[in-house]
Amino acid sequence: MTNETSRQTSSSSGPTIFQAFIWGFMVAAFGSLFAFIGSLISDKPVLPPAADTLHGASTPAEMNRVVDTLLSVGNLAIEHDSALVLKLGFTIIALCVLTVIATVWIVTHRRQLQRALVPTWHTVLLILMLAVPPIIITVGACFMKGSLFQSSEISHALQNENTRPPVVRKGAMVTVLIPTTLQSFFAYHKCDSFKIEHAMAALPSGERIPVTLADARFNDGGRKPGSTDFIPLMENVKLRLQFTLPDDPELYGAVIDLGVSGSLNLIPSSSKEPTDRENFDMTARFRVARDQEADFQEDYDALTSRVTRYNWFSFPSAGFAILGIIFFSPWMCRKCRGRVSAFKIREDHLCPKCFEERQKAAEVKKKTAAKKIFSAPATDDPKKQAAQNEASKLSCPNGHGPLRLWDGKLKCWTCGWES
Repeated sequence: MTNETSRQTSSSSGPTIFQAFIWGFMVAAFGSLFAFIGSLISDKPVLPPAADTLHGASTPAEMNRVVDTLLSVGNLAIEHDSALVLKLGFTIIALCVLTVIATVWIVTHRRQLQRALVPTWHTVLLILMLAVPPIIITVGACFMKGSLFQSSEISHALQNENTRPPVVRKGAMVTVLIPTTLQSFFAYHKCDSFKIEHAMAALPSGERIPVTLADARFNDGGRKPGSTDFIPLMENVKLRLQFTLPDDPELYGAVIDLGVSGSLNLIPSSSKEPTDRENFDMTARFRVARDQEADFQEDYDALTSRVTRYNWFSFPSAGFAILGIIFFSPWMCRKCRGRVSAFKIREDHLCPKCFEERQKAAEVKKKTAAKKIFSAPATDDPKKQAAQNEASKLSCPNGHGPLRLWDGKLKCWTCGWES
């Protein structure tokens, strides 16, 4: 008998196969996470050689030489960043799968009757441990792309700060941002008229040729003050000139100089409509990229978009953990101390049975109170007892108050009791 008991105790005390699988998977996932962090720390970045920044170059030819120097290590940087994104994706997906499996295991573990219910802080701690790490990694990678990716420095050097898109191809539509010293409420402005004074392209060969800009127009910017804007802010106006560049091979690596003039309708006071007209005469300068530069930028944008798509795994897994642990884990009834699902929990953390009993008790208490109001205290005097019997005949025994005539008979108008 003692041997059988010891066998049962030793066999039941060990972990099950499912528990061993869960713990092994957790060890593997966290091991991959630490290995990934270690690779980030130990991997030395392949920085491009020292060179002047693109915007500090003086001529288009010098700019092209700087770009060629940067692109010489661009392929290596893209390969390094692709491997980094692959490691990052493996880590995030592994953590998300771990979150889902651990959530299912925790819920099934808690729904077992022999298990004691855990306090609220334990639930919150479990949710933080499971849901937060994937979100921190994905959001941190999205915000720290400049520090994680080696190709980010090259991409930043290729970009124009005053154009959208930042890397401009020949024959593409581009929007040039032209800052001004004019001010308006919330930078609102509406172009009244404009004229392109000059558009010249400085070629890498040193020549300057005129450029014809197709479909040129100014886009309105800022916003009008609304009814809720009690203190409108004065902001500098930034013009947005949109046009299409000509599809000319001579523009490869060229620098475009623009000169525009015109008039704007602004809001210089608290009025909601443009009431003032201001003239402007501004210049802008940007660079047209070559094909290899635009291709490099497309590869870099593809890498960053892959990192952003990892949010599709981290946030749903976090939501699954939160909803699963909160709504599918059993709650404890305050009265009977029994287990109940979060979908069936009632007011004051009562199970449906205890909640119904409380409602019935409240109705009985209410009826008893009404009976006490309409019933007189018992007495030993025969005359008073007879008077109380007559009064009881004229009142509803269910506590609904005095009886009233209904079709020539005394009845209760609430329950229909007849005297």
